[in-house]
Amino acid sequence: MKLTDTDLEILSWSADGLTSDEIAEKMNRSPNTIKSRKSRILAKLNAANMTEAIYKAVHQIAEWRRDNGRPDPSIDKSPWLA
Repeated sequence: MKLTDTDLEILSWSADGLTSDEIAEKMNRSPNTIKSRKSRILAKLNAANMTEAIYKAVHQIAEWRRDNGRPDPSIDKSPWLA
């Protein structure tokens, strides 16, 4: 399954150390919505926790960019995005 832009935003905020409540406030969503999205992200990436999910997402995107000759994130759309 591909990660959506929202999934990546949640992963990014999580990597910055924000809690679900803090992410919900920044994204103007309810904390329950963020918790639900996090659960779906874990399932999509077959990850046990958000730390593993962040690692897997970054690793997969970096591999795709390397394999497709696109090291600059501003010039491509990764296949992990919907």
